[in-house]
Formats: sequence, C-alpha cells, structure tokens
Amino acid sequence: MPPESMFPAGRAGYRVRFVITAAGHRIRVVEAGPAAGDAIVLVHGWGCYSYAFRHTMPVLADAGYRAAAIDLLGHGLSDKPIDRAAYAFDSLAGDVRAVAESCGPGHVSLVGHSMGATIVARAAATSVTGSVRALVLIAPVGLGSVRDVAIGRLLTPEWATRAATFLARRWAVALALSFARSGGHGARPTAEDIDQYWAQTQFPQFAIVLRHLVHDFPWTLRDVEWLRRISSPTLVLAGANDRLVSPAGAAAYARTLPHATLRLVPDAGHAVQEQRPSVISAAIVTFLQGLARS
Repeated sequence: MPPESMFPAGRAGYRVRFVITAAGHRIRVVEAGPAAGDAIVLVHGWGCYSYAFRHTMPVLADAGYRAAAIDLLGHGLSDKPIDRAAYAFDSLAGDVRAVAESCGPGHVSLVGHSMGATIVARAAATSVTGSVRALVLIAPVGLGSVRDVAIGRLLTPEWATRAATFLARRWAVALALSFARSGGHGARPTAEDIDQYWAQTQFPQFAIVLRHLVHDFPWTLRDVEWLRRISSPTLVLAGANDRLVSPAGAAAYARTLPHATLRLVPDAGHAVQEQRPSVISAAIVTFLQGLARS
C-alpha cells in the first residue's frame, strides 16, 4: 500500500495537517468533526497509527467534537528520526502536548490506547494546570503485566534491526493483530486492517523505532507519584479478556488516579476500540457529555 493510500485516503469528512514539534519533527494529525468543536486528541499504541481510531472518530465528530488522531513520531506518516532520544517518554508526551496546543485555546481532552494511554497520562501530568479537560485511558500499560516484553527485548538486539524489514511480512502483521484482539469479539482482522498496518513497514526507519520503544518505553512504571497529581477526570476502559495487557493494570490506574472511573468491556481483548467500537465510542461521548453538564 503506497503512502497516499494510507488512512484516511478515500474517506470523506477527514482533514490532514502536520504539527511541527519543538524538536523540529513533523507529526501528522488526522481530523474529523467541526473545527470549532471541543478538541479530543487521540493517541494510538505501539506499532499502530491513526487508523486505530477509524471507528471512534466519526462518532465523536457526529457528537460535535473535533477528533484529532495523531501518528506518533516514527509511526504512520509522521517523521521517523532514528535518534533514540526522540522516543524518550517525556519527548513523546511533549509531542502530544504540541498537538493539543495546536488545537487552539481552551480545554482539550486526551484519549490514548495501550502505550498511547500512558503517553497521554504523562502529557496531562506535565501540561499547564487545568489545560487537559479529561482523560480516557484505553487498555493502558504501565501498572500491570505486559505479556512478552522481556522476550521482545531478548529477540531484538541492536544489530537485529538491520534484518527487521526483511522479517516484516504481511503474515506477521496479521498474526500480531490477531493476538492483540484475542479473547473477544472480532478477533480476526480484515484484509484492509492488515494492509493498513503493514504499510508502515515500507519505511526502513519504522523497525528501528519499534525496537527503540520495546527497549526504552516504561512498560512498567517505577514512579507513580506523577499519576497521583493528575487532576483531570479520567475514564479507564479495558477489554475484560485482554491477553496482552492484564486488565488488573487498568484497575490499578483507576485506583491510583485521583478522579478515575473504571469500566471493563466484556467480550473484548486488547484492541478493544477496534473490537467493540460502538461500546467504546459511546462510553467516551457519554463521559465527556456528563462532564459538560456537571
């Protein structure tokens, strides 16, 4: 799949723009909904890109929100520097803040999935007080076990990235997607799902980025005090049958964050927003509308 065919190509109602970060990197932002609506920045997980929120964005747009899904640095059609420091935890959080600030003055809500959930939490913790209206953390990593990270590190010594592009076959992407969705409804990815995510492997830097994150991202948080300082109302969502990230981790987030509510979604695995999109989208809208009325 050539870059020009990647999401949201061929789909009506989307806008694409780029935000330049303090480090000079270009972050791609895919938007839907009224430009004057309350902004919601959506951040995907490891190895994914804005396509992960293809089901969520139209629902948010129909509810009057400005849905802005980003391609994290190194992913999708954002820049892909190979400098390891560019993917440090606080650097990624800073990129999310830059996108949030680009949405204009006022409050912005942040939604993240998996690795992206931990990043948006960090972005909220380091933002100007009160600038993040609300948080939605979907299957967040950091406070529970993440299956196979240790094995992933053992299998990816630095020299291995040279061969990674030759190993990134379509069947491997299909297998990874099926595993992320295992334990619930819609476990089998569609051909388009596989092709959209596989398209990222055409960029040789992508494999290097994934390896950086496997080794450097805080998949297990050692310090949680910064989480306790987040004042934003938070909704924590997770698939009840998640086989990649323990749902106990989502419960730990709900206990640690001062203003958090937990909801486990039955018949869903780790990619819960792709498996049960109507449930997740409705939960986000209901949560944000409830805050607006309070």
